[in-house]
Amino acid sequence: MSVTIGGTTQPYDAPAGVSAKTFPLRAGTASASVTRSSAVVAKVVSPYAISAPPYVQDLHYRAASSER
Repeated sequence: MSVTIGGTTQPYDAPAGVSAKTFPLRAGTASASVTRSSAVVAKVVSPYAISAPPYVQDLHYRAASSER
């Protein structure tokens, strides 16, 4: 899979099954895509922009889904 945050793309070889991985936060947009055999099988783009500095410290979690 690959994760793009604030214009920086980072690859990640996810293990089989359920797993979690954190990435450094940068200002801009966030997206992730999962590729299998050179084909994108799932992709999600967060509808929430990341700002620096934040106007208000917001401790709520945000989620987005590829609906796959």
